[in-house]
Amino acid sequence: MRRRGRTLAVAAAGPALILASVLVVLHDLAFGGLAPSQQNDVLGFWLPNHCFLGRSLAAGNIPEWNPHVLGGLPMAADPQSGWMYLPAMALYAALPCGAALPAFIVLQPVLAGVGLYAFLRSERFGRPAATVGGLSIALGIAASRTAVSLPVAGALAWSAVLLATASRALGAERWSARVGWAAAGALAWGQLAAAHLSHGLVIGTAALVAYLVVRLGADVRAGRRSAGAAAAVGGLVVAVLVPVNLAYLLPRVAYLPHSTLGLGYDALREVTERLSGHVPPPVEPRAAGGFSWPLTFATSPGAFLGGVPLALAFAALLRRRPPAAVAAAIIGAACYVLSLPVVARFLAPIFLAIPYGDVYLHAPSRLRYGVLLAIPVLAATGVDGWLRAPNRDRWRLAAPGVAVFGVLPLVLGVKPRYLALAWIGMVVGGALLAATARRPGLVGWLPAVLAAELVAGALVGQAAPYQVVTAPNRDEVAWRTPFENLLEPDIDAGAYVDGGANARAVREGSGRYLTLQPWREARSKGYVGRWRPGDEGLLDNQRAIILGLEDVQGYNPVQLLRVWMLSRRLNELPPKYNVTVYPQPGPVVLDLWQVTWFVGPPALPEAGFEPVSVQQGWVVQRGPDRPRASLLTSWDLVAGPAAALEVVASPGFDPSGSVVLEQDPGIGAPGGAAPGRAAYRALGPEGVEIAVDSPGSAILLVRNAFDRNWRASIDGRPAPVLPANHALQAVAVPEGRHVVRLSYRDPAVRVGLVGSGLAGAALALAWVAARRRERRSPAPERPVRRAVAARRA
Repeated sequence: MRRRGRTLAVAAAGPALILASVLVVLHDLAFGGLAPSQQNDVLGFWLPNHCFLGRSLAAGNIPEWNPHVLGGLPMAADPQSGWMYLPAMALYAALPCGAALPAFIVLQPVLAGVGLYAFLRSERFGRPAATVGGLSIALGIAASRTAVSLPVAGALAWSAVLLATASRALGAERWSARVGWAAAGALAWGQLAAAHLSHGLVIGTAALVAYLVVRLGADVRAGRRSAGAAAAVGGLVVAVLVPVNLAYLLPRVAYLPHSTLGLGYDALREVTERLSGHVPPPVEPRAAGGFSWPLTFATSPGAFLGGVPLALAFAALLRRRPPAAVAAAIIGAACYVLSLPVVARFLAPIFLAIPYGDVYLHAPSRLRYGVLLAIPVLAATGVDGWLRAPNRDRWRLAAPGVAVFGVLPLVLGVKPRYLALAWIGMVVGGALLAATARRPGLVGWLPAVLAAELVAGALVGQAAPYQVVTAPNRDEVAWRTPFENLLEPDIDAGAYVDGGANARAVREGSGRYLTLQPWREARSKGYVGRWRPGDEGLLDNQRAIILGLEDVQGYNPVQLLRVWMLSRRLNELPPKYNVTVYPQPGPVVLDLWQVTWFVGPPALPEAGFEPVSVQQGWVVQRGPDRPRASLLTSWDLVAGPAAALEVVASPGFDPSGSVVLEQDPGIGAPGGAAPGRAAYRALGPEGVEIAVDSPGSAILLVRNAFDRNWRASIDGRPAPVLPANHALQAVAVPEGRHVVRLSYRDPAVRVGLVGSGLAGAALALAWVAARRRERRSPAPERPVRRAVAARRA
């Protein structure tokens, strides 16, 4: 029993060290209840959406529609909503939002480190080497702004897990185990897509393909597998990826063509120019810094990867080249080259011709995260290679890494103090590795030394008052971005999710609110800026989602195209592509979106509003009650969305007296009868009930965003939902008293769930069938068993 306990302790030591190191670095998040304000999207996008997701799931509801911002928009179909991203779903459903956010941030670097450790162990790396790789990636994320770039951190984490499952599938001797690990890999690939359905998915999928090709090719060349057997197991791993994840993929594939992302960044620029008359900057590859940006991994604070890992990063290419290292080198080199602006500009014509190709051109610098995935694998290979190499060859293995990461940054002008920790790590770690020639057992202390080095660099970075830039010229911020040091979290997460007096004032009434903040209008994102304590009463940053209120404005890279276009046409100065705001709203905007409240500084531009609440200098002012739904007997029929948009934006348009339709409502010509009454009642996020009393046939205008998945019924009989005033909803109702119900149902969500369920059932049946065959013929496949033994040797 004691021997078994010791074995388990040794096996758990590496993952436990990774976990403990991340918890020490992120202690304010893990134990202090604090949230970071360093990355705008954390508080302004991820927290609100995940909070809404968790509340919906806890109530037993699939969150298909989010009514709280932008007049409403699809939720489950949004690629970044968190729907089908299991960590977000579990944490936010189980914990209060203020506690779930820090836990979510802490989880992802831990998952990355343990996932990479599992991959390296499956590839028969020694425990010290595997722990070195896991520590490097986990603390490289946790010590830098990458930790709060939540899609990137998630993509790195699940890429590591995906590689681990693929390695286990290829190393399994029985088909039942292969099927099981292939299913686990498909689940990991789906989480990768849910974390970052763009650059992150590309990096992780490319890493998987490179590993499969290199590993199976090596097996075939060595005679360990036939070409057919290699194709069979590799094909199994790849074939199950999409079917298992239809629940995630189908809603997104159905939604994207109807969204701003489906239009493309370059087309969005052209539409903005046409609608507003202003010329936005062209879509060009964002600067990724010079050719030397990977050297930032040697500087501290920031995404520092450790002296010994960097010193041995090239050792894998000099001596022992296992498949994991070769695949990592391929991915690292490809991501490095494609992140360079000169390469992106050269490839621009090709990518502009590919659907969604301009996503790469929009931010090629994001591919640099593939290098952050590759270097820890190469470092672990270097440590293993050092331990296996003869003493006379060991220093030759370290020489290239020391020259590139220890000397070259100094030549390029990096100040020595930023390289000091790398030099200390190389000296101390090198001395420890040298001592292993006489006492091999000392190698077990290498991960502990590395952990102390990385934790020290991370804590120093958090104590800094600002993001440290270590480029030779401080103007070259992109050389460091996005690997700056993670600053100490400074937001009380519990207080952030409590809106205070201003939120209570708005909640007691009805209608939507609109925040006005003149001091933020010049920001690139305007509505979603760097949030700071004292802004609680402003109710911006999409906090309406958290507080259960309804905000006219919002921030989302994937918006309903009609709503986005309406805001551009009604705005003098168009905001950034992913923000919809109304800095100077006129009467048309107020009526279209049922704006009853202004929140902002004391001086507000619109007459008829009265202050009702003040919090930290931010004032809530209430205006005239405007209906969410109204009956209109006057309408204009126009030919298509473009014509409707122009009528709505024309100076003489009165949205309270007439409605613009794009198709015949089927109730005859507009009449002169007096409008009737409409009583609006929300039945939850995806349902509305409206009691109408109409003296004649009329158009029921509902001031919620139009989407093709809204369904209507009149007294239980189906009725079409028409686009009205370009971006709103309308239903034609007959004379008399009726009950109109509207509900949002995205069929792709349910079809996707069924598809994933069927794929999972098929894999379960395949596993059962394989197990039955194996019980009848239990002998393992000898070629694979010999291959495993060879790798262990």
